[in-house]
Amino acid sequence: MQYQELYSILASIIKNNVTDEAWHWLELKAAIVDDEIAYNIAFASVVKKMGKQGVLLNNVEKIEFSKFSEILYLEYWTIDRIIRIWLLMQLDRVQELEYIRRIQTMFIAADMNELVALYSALPILQYPEAWIEQCTEGIRNNMEIVLQAIMYFNSYPANFLSDSAWNQMILKAFFTNQDISKIWAVDDRNNQSLANMLVDFAHERWAAGRETPIYLWRLVGKYINDVNFETIVQLFGTGNDINQKAAALACYSSDYLPAKQLLNNYKHLKTSIETCELNWESINNI
Repeated sequence: MQYQELYSILASIIKNNVTDEAWHWLELKAAIVDDEIAYNIAFASVVKKMGKQGVLLNNVEKIEFSKFSEILYLEYWTIDRIIRIWLLMQLDRVQELEYIRRIQTMFIAADMNELVALYSALPILQYPEAWIEQCTEGIRNNMEIVLQAIMYFNSYPANFLSDSAWNQMILKAFFTNQDISKIWAVDDRNNQSLANMLVDFAHERWAAGRETPIYLWRLVGKYINDVNFETIVQLFGTGNDINQKAAALACYSSDYLPAKQLLNNYKHLKTSIETCELNWESINNI
């Protein structure tokens, strides 16, 4: 990552979205980064000083920032989150233990909005392995806006969490009704253990008389096997149009022969998939 270039682009975006007075205040606070108490107070004061308005990028900034879109996702962010991430980039990255200590201290003292910024910054924090436990802890919390900062368009979980921690995050996302399609690399990190857990989750929902999230079957499809195949048969058998479409898409993505043969019994759905009329994006918008 071209750290200095990202730093400069964020500075430009901030400067163009705040008043001259606010930018001057921010420059002064960035200059006292070695004063931990004063720096932490400034970090906490960002909303009071800068507000929480949305951010506008000019055409040049959009082009320049596009190369970093896989690291930070600014769409729908408010100015305070960007400013706090920029402030984090002021910290001395050379002294590893001190760098880690200071950020860990900030996590402990953070309010909800500060946690959003800290977790959003995970992809750019130095010594990435040091934040695995912190990320895992964040997934266990129940503040939706914080969960979304970790899950939505954040590349850190996909790049550094173990399969076990990743699977727990995806389950938490389903339990809390998050938009799974916004989770970075959700298909790439998919695995058989997760598919097994999701099938169990589906049965629990059915037993409680509740529908299953449609996106769940996208993660099961590739891992249909002789153990869980009957669940796909049940999904077709619900008679629910959306469930049948999800079952068809799951079977289409599977290499399991009985799943392929089952799909042949629903030729209209198979044809819709082959003609791209039916896909996970279209079904998610129904």
